[in-house]
Amino acid sequence: MKRRILIVEDDPSITRMVRDNLVYEGFDVECVTRGDQALSHVRSFAPDLILLDLMLPGLDGFEICRAVSQSAVRVPTIIVSARSQSSDKIQGLELGADDYITKPFLFGELLARIHAVMRRTNAAPDEVDFGDIHLDF
Repeated sequence: MKRRILIVEDDPSITRMVRDNLVYEGFDVECVTRGDQALSHVRSFAPDLILLDLMLPGLDGFEICRAVSQSAVRVPTIIVSARSQSSDKIQGLELGADDYITKPFLFGELLARIHAVMRRTNAAPDEVDFGDIHLDF
């Protein structure tokens, strides 16, 4: 089963670059461009991880982060933002984000952070592939 990532980002070029690379890496990806769309997509898509911008139309990323961290089903979140001040990073992490990366970023670093957060926060996968061997738990 592919891991699901929800991208909440209003910049089409960033969304396209991240989505295309994550799909290439084997993830199932959905994208929303407005903060007020994010929470309904969290419920309907049931992502394993959220990549969350802070400056969004409709509802800001801090409010989304707070709502997700207080929901019954906890979804790991990485904030991806141009806001690079320490106070923004602290606020995001205190509201429940699992990591924070500032724009501009290298995709390789973002991918490494995604894997690290998933290792720390997600339960064992339902399926695992080892070369030609497929285990379905």
